[in-house]
Amino acid sequence: MVSTWEDIKFGEIASEFNLNDSVVKDELQCVLKKIRLCIQSIDVEIYETSDIEKRNNLKLKKEKHLLLEKSIITNYQTTFSDSIYIDYFSAVFELEKQIEIESNKEDVNRGYLKTLKQKRHFLHRRAMDQIKLAVELPLFYMEFDKNSISDKYKKIKFIIQYYDEDSLERRTEIIKSIQNNIDSNHFSEIVMFIETRKNRSYEELCSDFKNTDKVEFIETESRITFEMAFDIAKKDNDSESVYLLTNNDCYFDDTVNLLKKVNYEDGRVLVCMTRKDYTEIGDIDYAVEPGITKPEYEFNSTDLIPRPKCQRLSIASQDAWAFTSNFKNDFDTKIEMGTFNCEHFLCANAFEKNIKIRNVVSFINCIHLHLTQFRREYAFDNKVTATRPNNMWPHDDNPRAEDNVINATWRLRTSENYIDKMQNIHEYSEYHVSDFKNICKETLK
Repeated sequence: MVSTWEDIKFGEIASEFNLNDSVVKDELQCVLKKIRLCIQSIDVEIYETSDIEKRNNLKLKKEKHLLLEKSIITNYQTTFSDSIYIDYFSAVFELEKQIEIESNKEDVNRGYLKTLKQKRHFLHRRAMDQIKLAVELPLFYMEFDKNSISDKYKKIKFIIQYYDEDSLERRTEIIKSIQNNIDSNHFSEIVMFIETRKNRSYEELCSDFKNTDKVEFIETESRITFEMAFDIAKKDNDSESVYLLTNNDCYFDDTVNLLKKVNYEDGRVLVCMTRKDYTEIGDIDYAVEPGITKPEYEFNSTDLIPRPKCQRLSIASQDAWAFTSNFKNDFDTKIEMGTFNCEHFLCANAFEKNIKIRNVVSFINCIHLHLTQFRREYAFDNKVTATRPNNMWPHDDNPRAEDNVINATWRLRTSENYIDKMQNIHEYSEYHVSDFKNICKETLK
């Protein structure tokens, strides 16, 4: 038996543990947590220092830790052909059954019952810790040579909305993000919906942007819905173009051109992108969860988001969607963009109609420019979010149970879950694109 993690050679211990043994997994997770704490500590130093040389050295140190993290997971999975995650919830539910049986006995053994409850509490806590760890771990993907596959489409047409933002600081971020898209050579045409519900006029809002020869402005009195964007593509009916819809605080680099290579399967594929963050030190890094569901969150605060203290954003979150003019949106798409869970409601509806939903976050950079905690409360709390729950997540009417739980994710096995495989241990479905070639292949007819 190995005594310390440093002594472990995966090939040597493959025969020592059976594949269901949680001993190695438990120790592996402890090591990964330590590495993750080191990375978080390095992040704190990166954002606290103004010394450029020191910051660059810290970034190299962080990169080494990230490579170590990836190497450990890859080596384990290769050796054991097994997930690194442990099935805690089965033990939790079994203990709950034992607790119920013991509690209903006429002659209750209080000591034994207390022990069962302590075990249940301990394992439940470990299950929750495992979920938090899983969110933080890197996504695995195959490197892609953009020259290995030719383009199927000639152009990308861009769809976005702009509105009268009262906060000058936030307005500046949005204008900069949209202007980045206008100034890029990635988009042949841009359709910009201008929402005129507040103080500034349509003409004033349009004048916030320069070099707008390729921009078509459309006045509207409300937030746009996904349906409005799909209608634009259908009316344009350009079979040589991909249409890209995005939240207005996101812009793209050259990687967006990969969308031209995708096989959209005659309108049966919806490509989505989880954002990456533009940070206060000018880097493009993984996005973080700002914590808007926490009671203490201040929606109108202009304080910077404390990145090192925030959890990595789940790839369930989406900020951009690509599709073709023949997209089969024969389901409810009257969903306001930029509102809490809007991407889930869109994708859950699409999934039920057998639309393939593919997240290309590992290959395309959808860059999010939002440095502060400033957000509109309406986006989080409105009549849709108040009445329609996200059934991928546990809630009062849809609790975590033995027949729907997935270890190492908050999400559940439900008909709305397009992200995970329907099994007890977390593994992404085809939703996360790990090999870009797979969504470029021609489908068999």
